[in-house]
Amino acid sequence: MTQALENAVGFPEEQRFFRRGLSWEKFKAIQASFENVPGVRLFYCEGVLEIASIGKPLRRLSV
Repeated sequence: MTQALENAVGFPEEQRFFRRGLSWEKFKAIQASFENVPGVRLFYCEGVLEIASIGKPLRRLSV
């Protein structure tokens, strides 16, 4: 799972992955494994884990 998300970080748009039925302890273990992975954010609420890869910011053109 880590490898797939590390590859997803290079994509220009944000991507989200969900996993339901996780305990808080399992979330903390997963969170620790992503500690040094840039561009990935983890969220947890009521047993649902959300992993979001942060997309590259779009360039704005000055007109």
